Amino acid sequence: MSSSANHVTDAVAAAAPLVRTRTPLSVTAAPSAAPAPDRSWAVVEILRDGSTGPWMILTASDDDGTGPAAPPALAATTLPPSRVDPVLEVHLGRVQASQGHHREAVRSWTKALRAATTGSLRHRCLAQLALVDAYMGRLARSAEHDRRAERIMPGVGGDTLQLARAVRHLAQGDLPEARRRLELVVSTADVQDEPWEGTLRLLLGAELLIATGRPDAASRLLAEALAVDGTPTPGWSSGVLRARRADAFAAEGELLRALALVTPLPAQAAAEAGVVAADTRAAIGDMRGAQAVLTAVVDELDLAPALVQVRAWVLEARLEQHRGNTVRSRVLVDRALQAAAGEDMPTPLRRDWQWLRATLDRDLPLRHAHREILAGLDRLVRDSDVRPRLVDVSRAPQPEVLGGALTERESQVLELLAEMYSTEEIAAALFVSGNTVKTHLKGIFAKLCVNRRVDAVRRGRQLGLC
Repeated sequence: MSSSANHVTDAVAAAAPLVRTRTPLSVTAAPSAAPAPDRSWAVVEILRDGSTGPWMILTASDDDGTGPAAPPALAATTLPPSRVDPVLEVHLGRVQASQGHHREAVRSWTKALRAATTGSLRHRCLAQLALVDAYMGRLARSAEHDRRAERIMPGVGGDTLQLARAVRHLAQGDLPEARRRLELVVSTADVQDEPWEGTLRLLLGAELLIATGRPDAASRLLAEALAVDGTPTPGWSSGVLRARRADAFAAEGELLRALALVTPLPAQAAAEAGVVAADTRAAIGDMRGAQAVLTAVVDELDLAPALVQVRAWVLEARLEQHRGNTVRSRVLVDRALQAAAGEDMPTPLRRDWQWLRATLDRDLPLRHAHREILAGLDRLVRDSDVRPRLVDVSRAPQPEVLGGALTERESQVLELLAEMYSTEEIAAALFVSGNTVKTHLKGIFAKLCVNRRVDAVRRGRQLGLC
């Protein structure tokens, strides 16, 4: 572990190295024609794995006023904070965001915005705030930052704002617009060179591939990003990218590979990976293990993006219903729907749409209370290709290679298997008994010539049945 400080006279020159955390920072003094009475220092602790320890911005004065002050390594905790340097705060926010410290990043960018004296710098701060709020699921606040940036510099846009808009459109279920905005992002820097925005570009691209039925392509994209030229990806980036790749494996029916990818949970993305791990455990029938994982990350979930929280609440509701605790399940469904409706983001509900529909069909007061977000969710599922619909065997020809054509009910069961539903959840969604579901599963296995659920889903995808 090494600690480093950059002597700041020219803030741009001093702050730029903070972003490239692969290179150890060193103590340097920017050339200056005339020494200033007060000098600002950025002190950042860089760990061996590329993550950051404590950071601070402080003031250091020259001993005699003729040269740079000594590195404030020991005095760092005692020196008073300097006046805010907005350029340095912008770069410090990017370091914080790239390590998953998004609240600290918001504070840094907000301080920079208040201290900024030029329109371009205020635009830059607002763009970063729009992006971090979009990622955290605060879509209305992100849009407001976007509008303020546009008023300052109309039509400028820029990569950061385009990325923020793409994230918002994805959360709201508008995949074509999300893809269009992502294509407007010019930068191609990888996650080692730009761990904050580079990671979000990859997450967004992978999610679009998964949503449009190409999880294999998403998995390859993320595999390439997780180790570029043998260089390990920084901690938070690695954690969230591994979680998204596990989602891609799960979408392919590779549940054990998905689980292996997020076991043990990465320390710097425990909430994101924990929800994926719990979802995967539930899909293979390990309900107790799924609940244990969610319990283990309950504190991290409080600070997680809203989309992760909503997914966790719906999953926990499913687990509680499986245990027979319908009251607790109802509370969690209500909480998830309120959170999604508050920001008009149906996307995190989409993967559990059929379970939600079956559950709410039996709870008309709750369905009525959330009719607006549910109507939007129905439109999203109906009008998009994100989730495959139940097969209508009257219009969809079955491949001849099967041991026999699937019945309509068997096709529906296979669809729910592909969505990682348990036997009990399939029974609830289709209003049949668990024994009836098991009978349909035997028929599916025989006709697809497989012996396991995972193989049935994989074979079904190959044949275009799910």
